[in-house]
Amino acid sequence: MKSFEIAGLPSDEVSRFVGGAHSDPFRVLGPHRGGDDLEIRVFRPDARKIEIVLDQHPEEPIAAQKIQQDGFFCATIFRTISESPPGTDRIT
Repeated sequence: MKSFEIAGLPSDEVSRFVGGAHSDPFRVLGPHRGGDDLEIRVFRPDARKIEIVLDQHPEEPIAAQKIQQDGFFCATIFRTISESPPGTDRIT
């Protein structure tokens, strides 16, 4: 798997996070605005797949892409469905 970038974060900051040396993991993980959309970042080395389940659309989970082999996943929730983003993640 090739190296990856996260919008708005320098690659050395991502490397520190994956290496366990980042001082503020919530700057990297969780929900973050990307323009009008919402990006949800999850680090779960034990997961094969992660789905984001929104309260207002539980029947339509959003698959997170595994963008780093050590277990970094990212899902984009587009503005049309992210007006009220509370929900849960489903890890398998």
